[in-house]
Amino acid sequence: MNSCRILLLGPHLAWNLGGPSLISGIIRALDEQIEGCEFVLANSFDEELECPEAEQYGIPFVSVRAAAESPNRVLASATLARMTRKPLLGPAGVRDFIRLMQSVDLVIGAEGIRYADSLGNNGFWHRFYDGYLFGVAKALNKPTIQYTADFGPLEARWNRCFAKFWLGRAADAVICRNKTSHDWLARIGISGEKLFVAPDSGFLMEPHACEESARIGRDASGVRTVAIGISHQVRRRFSQPDEYDRLVSDLVRHVLQRQDCRALIVPNELHHRAEVDDRAIAQTITNQVADPRVSMLDTSELTGPQTKAVLGECAAIVSSRYHSLVAALSMGVPCLALGWHHKYSALFSLFGMEHWVLDYRTAGIEVLSEAYDRLWSEQDELRRTIHDHLPSVESGVREAAAAVSRRVAAISPHRVKLRDVRTTDAWGDENPGG
Repeated sequence: MNSCRILLLGPHLAWNLGGPSLISGIIRALDEQIEGCEFVLANSFDEELECPEAEQYGIPFVSVRAAAESPNRVLASATLARMTRKPLLGPAGVRDFIRLMQSVDLVIGAEGIRYADSLGNNGFWHRFYDGYLFGVAKALNKPTIQYTADFGPLEARWNRCFAKFWLGRAADAVICRNKTSHDWLARIGISGEKLFVAPDSGFLMEPHACEESARIGRDASGVRTVAIGISHQVRRRFSQPDEYDRLVSDLVRHVLQRQDCRALIVPNELHHRAEVDDRAIAQTITNQVADPRVSMLDTSELTGPQTKAVLGECAAIVSSRYHSLVAALSMGVPCLALGWHHKYSALFSLFGMEHWVLDYRTAGIEVLSEAYDRLWSEQDELRRTIHDHLPSVESGVREAAAAVSRRVAAISPHRVKLRDVRTTDAWGDENPGG
Protein backbone atom coordinates (compact mmCIF):
# COMPACT_ATOMS: atom_id res chain seq x y z
CA MET A 1 0.00 0.00 0.00
CA ASN A 2 1.47 3.36 -1.04
CA SER A 3 1.36 6.36 1.25
CA CYS A 4 -1.57 8.78 1.19
CA ARG A 5 -0.15 12.20 0.31
CA ILE A 6 -2.20 15.07 1.74
CA LEU A 7 -1.80 18.71 0.73
CA LEU A 8 -2.64 21.26 3.45
CA LEU A 9 -3.52 24.67 2.00
CA GLY A 10 -3.75 28.04 3.66
CA PRO A 11 -2.55 28.94 7.14
CA HIS A 12 1.05 29.67 8.00
CA LEU A 13 3.02 28.17 10.87
CA ALA A 14 5.38 31.07 11.54
CA TRP A 15 4.37 34.15 13.54
CA ASN A 16 0.89 32.83 14.21
CA LEU A 17 -0.91 30.63 16.74
CA GLY A 18 -3.92 29.80 14.56
CA GLY A 19 -1.98 28.07 11.78
CA PRO A 20 -0.04 25.69 14.05
CA SER A 21 -3.22 24.91 16.00
CA LEU A 22 -5.14 23.98 12.87
CA ILE A 23 -2.33 22.18 11.05
CA SER A 24 -1.05 20.11 13.98
CA GLY A 25 -4.60 19.17 14.96
CA ILE A 26 -5.45 18.04 11.42
CA ILE A 27 -2.23 16.04 11.14
CA ARG A 28 -2.81 14.29 14.45
CA ALA A 29 -6.49 13.57 13.76
CA LEU A 30 -6.06 12.23 10.22
CA ASP A 31 -2.94 10.24 11.06
CA GLU A 32 -5.08 8.34 13.57
CA GLN A 33 -7.54 7.42 10.81
CA ILE A 34 -5.57 6.93 7.57
CA GLU A 35 -2.59 4.63 7.07
CA GLY A 36 0.65 6.04 5.70
CA CYS A 37 -0.23 9.74 5.78
CA GLU A 38 2.34 12.08 4.29
CA PHE A 39 1.54 15.77 4.65
CA VAL A 40 2.72 18.73 2.58
CA LEU A 41 2.05 22.33 3.60
CA ALA A 42 1.59 25.00 0.94
CA ASN A 43 0.92 28.71 1.37
CA SER A 44 2.22 32.05 0.11
CA PHE A 45 3.77 33.25 3.38
CA ASP A 46 7.47 34.09 3.84
CA GLU A 47 9.36 30.98 2.73
CA GLU A 48 12.37 31.71 4.95
CA LEU A 49 10.09 31.72 7.99
CA GLU A 50 7.86 28.81 7.00
CA CYS A 51 10.47 26.20 6.07
CA PRO A 52 12.11 25.94 9.53
CA GLU A 53 8.70 25.84 11.21
CA ALA A 54 7.46 23.08 8.90
CA GLU A 55 10.59 21.06 9.62
CA GLN A 56 9.67 21.05 13.31
CA TYR A 57 6.38 19.37 12.38
CA GLY A 58 8.19 16.90 10.15
CA ILE A 59 6.45 18.06 6.98
CA PRO A 60 7.81 19.71 3.82
CA PHE A 61 6.79 23.22 2.88
CA VAL A 62 6.11 24.43 -0.66
CA SER A 63 5.67 28.12 -1.46
CA VAL A 64 2.74 28.82 -3.77
CA ARG A 65 3.36 32.55 -4.05
CA ALA A 66 3.89 32.31 -7.81
CA ALA A 67 0.60 30.43 -8.19
CA ALA A 68 -1.21 32.87 -5.92
CA GLU A 69 -0.12 35.74 -8.17
CA SER A 70 -1.45 34.02 -11.32
CA PRO A 71 -4.79 32.42 -10.42
CA ASN A 72 -6.22 32.61 -13.94
CA ARG A 73 -3.17 30.89 -15.39
CA VAL A 74 -3.30 28.25 -12.66
CA LEU A 75 -6.93 27.42 -13.42
CA ALA A 76 -6.26 27.28 -17.16
CA SER A 77 -3.18 25.12 -16.68
CA ALA A 78 -5.06 22.75 -14.34
CA THR A 79 -7.92 22.35 -16.82
CA LEU A 80 -5.50 21.48 -19.63
CA ALA A 81 -3.41 19.24 -17.37
CA ARG A 82 -6.44 17.14 -16.58
CA MET A 83 -6.64 16.21 -20.27
CA THR A 84 -2.93 16.01 -21.09
CA ARG A 85 -1.71 14.87 -17.63
CA LYS A 86 1.11 17.40 -17.95
CA PRO A 87 1.28 21.05 -16.88
CA LEU A 88 1.84 22.81 -20.19
CA LEU A 89 0.67 26.37 -19.54
CA GLY A 90 2.03 29.24 -17.49
CA PRO A 91 5.40 30.19 -16.00
CA ALA A 92 7.56 27.72 -14.07
CA GLY A 93 5.96 28.55 -10.70
CA VAL A 94 2.50 27.78 -12.04
CA ARG A 95 3.60 24.51 -13.62
CA ASP A 96 5.35 23.50 -10.39
CA PHE A 97 2.16 24.08 -8.47
CA ILE A 98 0.14 21.96 -10.88
CA ARG A 99 2.70 19.15 -10.50
CA LEU A 100 2.33 19.43 -6.73
CA MET A 101 -1.45 19.15 -7.00
CA GLN A 102 -1.12 16.16 -9.34
CA SER A 103 1.17 14.39 -6.87
CA VAL A 104 -1.24 14.39 -3.91
CA ASP A 105 -4.19 12.16 -3.05
CA LEU A 106 -6.19 14.63 -0.96
CA VAL A 107 -6.40 18.43 -0.76
CA ILE A 108 -7.41 20.07 2.50
CA GLY A 109 -8.29 23.72 2.96
CA ALA A 110 -7.08 24.42 6.49
CA GLU A 111 -8.05 28.07 7.06
CA GLY A 112 -9.97 28.71 10.26
CA ILE A 113 -12.46 31.29 8.97
CA ARG A 114 -13.72 31.82 5.43
CA TYR A 115 -16.41 33.78 3.59
CA ALA A 116 -17.32 36.14 6.40
CA ASP A 117 -18.77 39.49 5.32
CA SER A 118 -16.96 41.22 8.18
CA LEU A 119 -13.54 39.82 7.24
CA GLY A 120 -11.78 40.81 4.05
CA ASN A 121 -12.90 42.46 0.83
CA ASN A 122 -16.31 41.40 -0.49
CA GLY A 123 -15.63 42.47 -4.08
CA PHE A 124 -15.97 40.11 -7.05
CA TRP A 125 -12.31 39.29 -7.71
CA HIS A 126 -11.30 39.04 -4.07
CA ARG A 127 -13.99 36.45 -3.33
CA PHE A 128 -13.30 34.65 -6.61
CA TYR A 129 -9.65 34.24 -5.63
CA ASP A 130 -10.63 33.09 -2.11
CA GLY A 131 -11.59 29.67 -3.37
CA TYR A 132 -9.89 29.18 -6.71
CA LEU A 133 -7.44 26.59 -5.35
CA PHE A 134 -10.43 24.37 -4.66
CA GLY A 135 -11.31 24.82 -8.32
CA VAL A 136 -7.80 23.72 -9.27
CA ALA A 137 -8.15 20.59 -7.14
CA LYS A 138 -11.53 19.88 -8.72
CA ALA A 139 -10.11 20.36 -12.24
CA LEU A 140 -7.45 17.77 -11.40
CA ASN A 141 -10.05 15.41 -9.94
CA LYS A 142 -8.65 15.49 -6.41
CA PRO A 143 -10.83 14.87 -3.33
CA THR A 144 -11.07 18.19 -1.51
CA ILE A 145 -12.08 18.90 2.08
CA GLN A 146 -12.58 22.22 3.82
CA TYR A 147 -11.54 21.37 7.35
CA THR A 148 -12.99 22.92 10.51
CA ALA A 149 -13.72 26.57 9.82
CA ASP A 150 -16.26 29.28 10.51
CA PHE A 151 -18.43 30.80 7.80
CA GLY A 152 -20.72 33.80 7.59
CA PRO A 153 -22.39 36.13 7.84
CA LEU A 154 -23.07 35.66 4.13
CA GLU A 155 -25.14 38.68 3.15
CA ALA A 156 -22.70 40.31 0.70
CA ARG A 157 -23.50 39.34 -2.89
CA TRP A 158 -20.14 38.06 -4.13
CA ASN A 159 -19.20 36.52 -0.82
CA ARG A 160 -22.41 34.50 -0.91
CA CYS A 161 -22.02 33.68 -4.60
CA PHE A 162 -18.46 32.34 -4.42
CA ALA A 163 -18.96 30.53 -1.13
CA LYS A 164 -21.71 28.59 -2.87
CA PHE A 165 -19.66 28.14 -6.04
CA TRP A 166 -16.35 26.98 -4.56
CA LEU A 167 -17.60 25.13 -1.48
CA GLY A 168 -20.77 23.85 -3.10
CA ARG A 169 -19.20 22.65 -6.36
CA ALA A 170 -15.53 21.95 -5.62
CA ALA A 171 -15.45 20.67 -2.03
CA ASP A 172 -16.40 17.07 -1.26
CA ALA A 173 -17.01 17.88 2.40
CA VAL A 174 -17.07 21.00 4.58
CA ILE A 175 -16.58 20.82 8.34
CA CYS A 176 -18.12 23.78 10.14
CA ARG A 177 -16.94 24.68 13.61
CA ASN A 178 -20.49 25.28 14.80
CA LYS A 179 -24.13 25.10 13.81
CA THR A 180 -24.35 28.84 13.04
CA SER A 181 -21.69 28.48 10.34
CA HIS A 182 -23.42 25.32 9.08
CA ASP A 183 -26.72 27.16 8.81
CA TRP A 184 -25.18 30.02 6.82
CA LEU A 185 -23.89 27.55 4.23
CA ALA A 186 -27.13 25.59 4.16
CA ARG A 187 -29.05 28.84 3.67
CA ILE A 188 -27.17 29.63 0.45
CA GLY A 189 -27.91 26.20 -0.96
CA ILE A 190 -24.92 24.00 -0.14
CA SER A 191 -26.05 20.39 0.16
CA GLY A 192 -26.52 19.10 3.68
CA GLU A 193 -24.76 15.90 2.65
CA LYS A 194 -21.51 17.87 2.40
CA LEU A 195 -21.82 19.70 5.70
CA PHE A 196 -20.62 18.49 9.06
CA VAL A 197 -20.24 20.19 12.42
CA ALA A 198 -17.27 19.56 14.72
CA PRO A 199 -15.02 21.47 17.14
CA ASP A 200 -11.85 23.16 15.97
CA SER A 201 -8.97 20.80 15.19
CA GLY A 202 -6.72 23.01 17.34
CA PHE A 203 -7.97 21.23 20.44
CA LEU A 204 -5.65 18.37 19.50
CA MET A 205 -2.47 20.47 19.30
CA GLU A 206 -0.13 19.15 21.99
CA PRO A 207 1.74 21.72 24.13
CA HIS A 208 5.54 21.73 24.18
CA ALA A 209 7.21 23.02 27.34
CA CYS A 210 9.72 25.85 26.88
CA GLU A 211 11.76 28.17 29.05
CA GLU A 212 8.92 30.69 29.42
CA SER A 213 6.30 28.09 30.39
CA ALA A 214 8.75 26.55 32.86
CA ARG A 215 9.47 29.97 34.38
CA ILE A 216 5.78 30.65 34.99
CA GLY A 217 5.14 27.14 36.25
CA ARG A 218 7.96 27.05 38.80
CA ASP A 219 7.40 30.53 40.27
CA ALA A 220 7.91 29.93 43.98
CA SER A 221 6.70 33.37 45.06
CA GLY A 222 3.05 32.43 44.63
CA VAL A 223 2.49 35.33 42.23
CA ARG A 224 0.29 34.09 39.41
CA THR A 225 0.21 35.16 35.76
CA VAL A 226 -2.85 36.41 33.87
CA ALA A 227 -2.55 36.34 30.08
CA ILE A 228 -4.06 39.13 28.00
CA GLY A 229 -4.48 38.15 24.35
CA ILE A 230 -4.72 41.12 22.00
CA SER A 231 -5.87 41.35 18.39
CA HIS A 232 -5.49 43.79 15.51
CA GLN A 233 -8.70 42.26 14.12
CA VAL A 234 -10.69 43.67 17.05
CA ARG A 235 -8.70 46.89 17.24
CA ARG A 236 -9.52 47.86 13.65
CA ARG A 237 -13.26 47.49 14.41
CA PHE A 238 -13.25 50.34 16.90
CA SER A 239 -14.17 53.77 15.52
CA GLN A 240 -10.85 54.99 16.91
CA PRO A 241 -8.20 52.25 17.19
CA ASP A 242 -6.64 53.81 20.29
CA GLU A 243 -9.97 53.14 22.06
CA TYR A 244 -9.02 49.47 22.03
CA ASP A 245 -5.54 50.25 23.36
CA ARG A 246 -7.00 52.27 26.24
CA LEU A 247 -9.58 49.59 27.00
CA VAL A 248 -6.98 46.83 27.26
CA SER A 249 -4.57 49.06 29.19
CA ASP A 250 -7.32 49.89 31.70
CA LEU A 251 -8.10 46.19 32.03
CA VAL A 252 -4.44 45.38 32.73
CA ARG A 253 -4.34 48.08 35.43
CA HIS A 254 -7.49 46.62 36.95
CA VAL A 255 -5.99 43.12 36.98
CA LEU A 256 -2.85 44.37 38.74
CA GLN A 257 -4.87 46.35 41.31
CA ARG A 258 -7.23 43.51 42.19
CA GLN A 259 -4.83 40.61 42.60
CA ASP A 260 -1.20 40.01 43.39
CA CYS A 261 -0.29 38.82 39.93
CA ARG A 262 1.61 39.54 36.75
CA ALA A 263 0.10 40.41 33.38
CA LEU A 264 1.49 38.75 30.27
CA ILE A 265 0.49 40.46 27.00
CA VAL A 266 0.25 37.82 24.26
CA PRO A 267 0.44 38.83 20.58
CA ASN A 268 -1.07 36.01 18.51
CA GLU A 269 -0.48 37.11 14.92
CA LEU A 270 2.71 38.84 13.80
CA HIS A 271 3.47 40.54 10.53
CA HIS A 272 6.04 42.79 8.86
CA ARG A 273 3.30 45.44 8.48
CA ALA A 274 2.60 47.18 11.78
CA GLU A 275 -1.13 47.65 11.13
CA VAL A 276 -1.67 43.88 11.11
CA ASP A 277 0.92 43.01 13.75
CA ASP A 278 -0.31 42.25 17.27
CA ARG A 279 3.15 43.10 18.64
CA ALA A 280 2.64 46.78 17.89
CA ILE A 281 -0.52 46.76 20.04
CA ALA A 282 1.18 44.75 22.77
CA GLN A 283 4.07 47.21 22.91
CA THR A 284 1.66 50.18 23.07
CA ILE A 285 -0.22 48.62 25.99
CA THR A 286 2.99 47.72 27.81
CA ASN A 287 4.19 51.32 27.44
CA GLN A 288 0.86 52.80 28.54
CA VAL A 289 0.65 50.73 31.71
CA ALA A 290 4.36 51.18 32.51
CA ASP A 291 4.47 48.65 35.33
CA PRO A 292 7.31 46.15 35.88
CA ARG A 293 4.72 43.43 36.50
CA VAL A 294 3.61 43.70 32.84
CA SER A 295 5.57 41.97 30.11
CA MET A 296 5.05 40.98 26.48
CA LEU A 297 5.47 37.38 25.38
CA ASP A 298 7.88 37.17 22.46
CA THR A 299 5.87 34.78 20.32
CA SER A 300 8.19 35.33 17.35
CA GLU A 301 10.63 33.02 19.13
CA LEU A 302 8.05 30.38 20.08
CA THR A 303 6.28 27.68 18.12
CA GLY A 304 2.51 27.31 18.42
CA PRO A 305 2.82 24.33 20.81
CA GLN A 306 5.24 26.32 23.00
CA THR A 307 2.86 29.29 23.12
CA LYS A 308 0.12 26.87 24.14
CA ALA A 309 2.31 25.55 26.96
CA VAL A 310 2.81 29.12 28.22
CA LEU A 311 -0.95 29.78 28.22
CA GLY A 312 -1.49 26.51 30.06
CA GLU A 313 0.59 27.77 32.99
CA CYS A 314 -1.47 30.95 33.39
CA ALA A 315 -4.12 31.40 36.06
CA ALA A 316 -6.60 32.94 33.61
CA ILE A 317 -6.75 34.50 30.17
CA VAL A 318 -8.70 37.41 28.73
CA SER A 319 -8.37 37.33 24.97
CA SER A 320 -9.65 38.70 21.70
CA ARG A 321 -7.93 35.87 19.79
CA TYR A 322 -9.84 32.69 18.94
CA HIS A 323 -6.94 30.23 18.98
CA SER A 324 -5.50 31.66 22.18
CA LEU A 325 -8.85 30.74 23.69
CA VAL A 326 -8.85 27.28 22.08
CA ALA A 327 -5.36 26.66 23.46
CA ALA A 328 -6.27 27.85 26.94
CA LEU A 329 -9.57 25.95 27.11
CA SER A 330 -7.88 22.75 25.95
CA MET A 331 -5.48 23.18 28.92
CA GLY A 332 -8.29 23.82 31.41
CA VAL A 333 -7.55 27.53 31.88
CA PRO A 334 -10.49 29.83 32.78
CA CYS A 335 -11.14 32.26 29.91
CA LEU A 336 -12.96 35.47 29.14
CA ALA A 337 -13.40 36.43 25.48
CA LEU A 338 -13.76 39.85 23.90
CA GLY A 339 -15.18 38.75 20.56
CA TRP A 340 -16.30 40.14 17.21
CA HIS A 341 -17.82 37.08 15.51
CA HIS A 342 -20.24 34.25 16.30
CA LYS A 343 -17.27 31.86 16.49
CA TYR A 344 -16.50 33.04 20.04
CA SER A 345 -19.86 32.26 21.61
CA ALA A 346 -20.02 29.01 19.64
CA LEU A 347 -16.62 27.99 21.00
CA PHE A 348 -17.63 28.68 24.59
CA SER A 349 -20.95 26.89 24.10
CA LEU A 350 -18.97 23.63 23.84
CA PHE A 351 -18.36 24.08 27.57
CA GLY A 352 -21.69 25.64 28.52
CA MET A 353 -19.86 28.94 29.09
CA GLU A 354 -21.40 31.32 26.54
CA HIS A 355 -21.84 34.00 29.21
CA TRP A 356 -18.06 34.40 29.34
CA VAL A 357 -18.06 35.99 25.89
CA LEU A 358 -18.38 39.77 25.63
CA ASP A 359 -19.14 41.72 22.46
CA TYR A 360 -16.44 44.29 21.75
CA ARG A 361 -19.14 46.81 20.74
CA THR A 362 -20.71 46.93 24.20
CA ALA A 363 -17.92 45.89 26.55
CA GLY A 364 -16.57 49.07 28.14
CA ILE A 365 -14.07 48.95 30.98
CA GLU A 366 -16.79 48.65 33.65
CA VAL A 367 -18.34 45.60 31.97
CA LEU A 368 -14.95 44.06 31.22
CA SER A 369 -13.62 44.61 34.74
CA GLU A 370 -16.73 43.18 36.37
CA ALA A 371 -16.58 40.10 34.14
CA TYR A 372 -12.91 39.62 34.95
CA ASP A 373 -13.59 39.83 38.70
CA ARG A 374 -16.23 37.11 38.36
CA LEU A 375 -13.83 35.00 36.30
CA TRP A 376 -11.19 35.24 39.01
CA SER A 377 -13.56 34.43 41.86
CA GLU A 378 -15.05 31.44 40.01
CA GLN A 379 -11.83 30.09 38.53
CA ASP A 380 -11.79 26.79 40.45
CA GLU A 381 -15.34 25.96 39.39
CA LEU A 382 -14.56 26.97 35.82
CA ARG A 383 -11.54 24.68 35.68
CA ARG A 384 -13.72 21.77 36.74
CA THR A 385 -16.34 22.68 34.14
CA ILE A 386 -13.78 22.87 31.36
CA HIS A 387 -12.17 19.56 32.29
CA ASP A 388 -15.60 17.88 32.47
CA HIS A 389 -16.39 18.91 28.89
CA LEU A 390 -12.99 18.39 27.28
CA PRO A 391 -13.35 14.64 26.56
CA SER A 392 -16.50 15.17 24.49
CA VAL A 393 -14.95 18.14 22.65
CA GLU A 394 -11.85 16.13 21.71
CA SER A 395 -14.06 13.19 20.74
CA GLY A 396 -15.94 15.50 18.36
CA VAL A 397 -12.70 16.48 16.64
CA ARG A 398 -11.78 12.82 16.16
CA GLU A 399 -15.24 11.89 14.90
CA ALA A 400 -14.92 14.59 12.24
CA ALA A 401 -11.62 13.08 11.13
CA ALA A 402 -13.21 9.64 10.99
CA ALA A 403 -16.14 10.87 8.92
CA VAL A 404 -14.08 12.74 6.33
CA SER A 405 -11.60 9.87 6.13
CA ARG A 406 -14.40 7.47 5.28
CA ARG A 407 -15.69 9.89 2.66
CA VAL A 408 -12.28 10.25 1.05
CA ALA A 409 -11.72 6.49 1.16
CA ALA A 410 -15.01 6.01 -0.67
CA ILE A 411 -13.90 8.47 -3.37
CA SER A 412 -10.34 7.07 -3.71
CA PRO A 413 -10.34 3.53 -2.33
CA HIS A 414 -7.15 2.67 -4.25
CA ARG A 415 -5.21 5.49 -2.54
CA VAL A 416 -6.70 5.76 0.95
CA LYS A 417 -6.64 2.89 3.41
CA LEU A 418 -8.36 3.41 6.74
CA ARG A 419 -6.87 2.26 10.00
CA ASP A 420 -8.89 -0.10 12.17
CA VAL A 421 -9.96 2.57 14.63
CA ARG A 422 -13.10 2.26 16.69
CA THR A 423 -15.08 5.48 16.78
CA THR A 424 -18.65 6.30 17.50
CA ASP A 425 -20.95 6.73 14.52
CA ALA A 426 -19.90 10.23 13.56
CA TRP A 427 -22.33 12.73 15.10
CA GLY A 428 -25.41 10.61 14.43
CA ASP A 429 -28.60 12.57 15.02
CA GLU A 430 -26.62 15.48 16.47
CA ASN A 431 -24.94 16.33 13.17
CA PRO A 432 -27.00 18.90 11.26
CA GLY A 433 -25.24 17.83 8.10
CA GLY A 434 -26.54 14.29 8.41
